[in-house]
Amino acid sequence: MTKKYPSAIGGDAVVVSNLERQQIRNGHATAILTSRCEAIEEDVHVHKFGFTDTAEGLDRISCKRLLSLPILFAKSFSVVRRERPDIIHTHSIDLTFFVSFAARRYRIPIVHTFHIVSFNDLQQSFFRRKVELLLLRGSRVRAVTAPNGYEVYSLRRAGVQNVHLLFNGVDPGDWDGRRVTSASDGVFRFIAVGRMEKQKGYSCLIRAVERLGAISDRPFHLTIVGSGSEHAHVSSLIDDLGLETRVSLAGPLPPKKVRELYGESDALVISSLWETTPLTLLEAWASGLPVICTRVGILRDEAYDRVALMAEPGSSEALSSKMLLALSDDGLLKRVACNGSTEVRNNYGWTKIATRLQHLYADVLS
Repeated sequence: MTKKYPSAIGGDAVVVSNLERQQIRNGHATAILTSRCEAIEEDVHVHKFGFTDTAEGLDRISCKRLLSLPILFAKSFSVVRRERPDIIHTHSIDLTFFVSFAARRYRIPIVHTFHIVSFNDLQQSFFRRKVELLLLRGSRVRAVTAPNGYEVYSLRRAGVQNVHLLFNGVDPGDWDGRRVTSASDGVFRFIAVGRMEKQKGYSCLIRAVERLGAISDRPFHLTIVGSGSEHAHVSSLIDDLGLETRVSLAGPLPPKKVRELYGESDALVISSLWETTPLTLLEAWASGLPVICTRVGILRDEAYDRVALMAEPGSSEALSSKMLLALSDDGLLKRVACNGSTEVRNNYGWTKIATRLQHLYADVLS
């Protein structure tokens, strides 16, 4: 049960499809109940509900999304009755609540995964923070997972029972870690990959580029990959600051092209205002690409300082200083990239994560 599914762009879609792939490899059958969106591929095992929306629209609490929830309530009974799953694994808390009635009717346990926990984050809207825990409690799920220790702790402190740590993941085989050498023109190439939404902090990143240009003599360029509701604002900011030669907007690109750009780049920049475990972070680590990242999600813990250059979220000054460090210290970048590669292979491979999830399923069914 997921808000997004390929080819709708979003981290939750990537997580769900990778978990599904591992479950199929392990000999299990899967069915998907997801939003009605033209970007989501049609398949006999994919069931859609609600009003047609865009991939970007699914990330907003809009009238269309709210009006689709009663349709989900009705649709879930027919889908659950037809598929008769052993477990329902949900990935969006509003959808979880509305499918929970069918789950109780047919006595099927729910495991819910939080991709981002909002109730304790003051950057989230008041409505979202207040409703999140109410929906979770009303859903009566059997188990909850969160992708980092900070959010597991927050949920337990709020009285949520049976919370488990389950990292996001990456298939290291898809990101082989072999990078081409830097371009012969001497230009240092930064890359940022992600939906162009407020959460990603792109306005802060653009202002960091402006500051970096004023304090560094080394030539550099930033390429931003992705699309979203902030595209026009980011494009206008680039023009207003006269950064057209320093920043390029590449739009959304398929994974193969993103891998190629990682290989041609010198550092990934993640400027998010809030996150859990950015999948781009794991992809960069697996690609051998050094990372500059705001201290969000799993990277709140200072133990991760060895795997990325950390900046405080929302500070263009802090972000530009870390980008300047990347421009001036090749040895540091190599150490950070090496540590990140080791980290992702030890802890974030999908095979390991799917095995942990399989044990959780077994516990829930016992």
